[in-house]
Amino acid sequence: MKVYVLQPSYPKSGDEKKNTVGFILQSLDSVGTDADLILLPEFANIPGASQYDEMIADYNRNTDILTKRVIATAKRTNSLVAVNMAHKTDTGFRNSTLLYNGSGELIYRYDKQHLTYAEKELLKLDYSYRYRTDIPCFVDVGGLRLAFMTCYDTYFLEYIEYIRSKKPDIILICSYQRSEEEDIILSQARIISSRCNAYVLRASYSMGNTAKGGHSLVCDCDGTVLADMEQLTGVLRADIKVPKKAMKPNGHGQPLIPTDEFVTQGRTPHAYLATGSFISKSDNEKPYPRICAHRGFSALCPENTMLAISAAVALGADEIELDVWPTKDRVMIAMHDPHFSHDKSKKVWEYTFEEVMELDASMGMSPMIAGMKYDTFEDILKRFHHQTIMNLHIKTKFIDKYSNIVFPYDEDDFKVIVDLIEKYDCADYIYIAGDEAVMETALKVAPHLKRCCLDGQLDYTLVDKAIKYKCDKLQFFKPYFNDEMIKKAKDNGIICNIFWSDDPKEASGFLDRGIDTILTNNLHLVQQGVKHRLG
Repeated sequence: MKVYVLQPSYPKSGDEKKNTVGFILQSLDSVGTDADLILLPEFANIPGASQYDEMIADYNRNTDILTKRVIATAKRTNSLVAVNMAHKTDTGFRNSTLLYNGSGELIYRYDKQHLTYAEKELLKLDYSYRYRTDIPCFVDVGGLRLAFMTCYDTYFLEYIEYIRSKKPDIILICSYQRSEEEDIILSQARIISSRCNAYVLRASYSMGNTAKGGHSLVCDCDGTVLADMEQLTGVLRADIKVPKKAMKPNGHGQPLIPTDEFVTQGRTPHAYLATGSFISKSDNEKPYPRICAHRGFSALCPENTMLAISAAVALGADEIELDVWPTKDRVMIAMHDPHFSHDKSKKVWEYTFEEVMELDASMGMSPMIAGMKYDTFEDILKRFHHQTIMNLHIKTKFIDKYSNIVFPYDEDDFKVIVDLIEKYDCADYIYIAGDEAVMETALKVAPHLKRCCLDGQLDYTLVDKAIKYKCDKLQFFKPYFNDEMIKKAKDNGIICNIFWSDDPKEASGFLDRGIDTILTNNLHLVQQGVKHRLG
């Protein structure tokens, strides 16, 4: 893949501004037709502007001609072009990186997440989006995974972690950093690339004969600087191989693992992030035995709703179990039964999402919550990702009365679930539970996700099927199990869940027999009854 990075000189006067913009335009014209990706520096349409009025004048003078040249270059080279500009929106000017495709179409916009004092107070940029919780900083273009950072963004380690969670191939950084020491600039680029296991392309401005600023560059996935403009002006051209992921030893003398996993596996965010008290240990970290809130705290709240899950999380459930069905338009709805109570002739997957949102999810439990809406799997992930372990029961479509199930589970439906798990970086917090149809598809589409076998619960074939599908867990259904089955599962390294117990004495007996996780409808009662035995 051929990448081009522009580095003009930073202007210090009005005449120099014109020269800088002219240099950018000429540099775009000089890019070869072999280009796949072109990156411009920060504020390419207002370089050097330091006050609001100056920004407006430069914007009016340069934006149209620069935009036209960017589009023309994208078309001429049939490449992606990323240009950072002062961008006018309905709510004011923003620091935005605009991505154009080879047809000259604007396909993505990234608004800088962290604004500096000067941007807020002097340039008066719009920052109404500051408190957004889902940062649009990532786009997939034909399988090429691009993430974006701008200048000041690169100082925030927690933001680097957020970018890392998107698993990008390339991170595009448009930057000023005019007063920053070059050692820090280089260190930032190397840390970002190695932490995210992604190429870093950085475009900035030459600051002349100084050790500050400059350094438009390309970094390899392992943090190696492949090419660096230092303080030169011109166009940097580099060849990179995408996709590519770097590997490193998992400690001295240990096997190789992806460089990003080297740090990810050892993070302890609960100890140092402000939200740490809400972050649960992952499924790999949380000890056994555990109590799993079946459909949330379903004895108290409408099952599978945000309310039931909130109550369970607030009470410290080790896990929550929830059920999901796809709608007709492939939105995953948290719902146990295959039909809604008002019409049992029509199945969940025969409704559109919009139709489901017209229904009442309160189950008549209280007039105070009448009209409560059903929640989507994404709703639940947005609110509770990393706050609990999720036993995700994927429900299988069937032809008639739970017979003639659709086998295997629909891959497109399953990919919707997998994409959401990846979007919220929850692979270590979720395991897939389901029948044989689900296990078949899970093993094929997402073998990296943990599986919990539910098939064979009634005919004593559960353990054999869990072994067949290489499951990490299985879920017994009382009373259809025995101690021999528990032993066989344990001998094969399989964690044993049991559905269900709302009786503390019974639950304690299950633990005596070697059960690892107990599903319960009455979380508080069972927790209190066996709390002295929990992990």
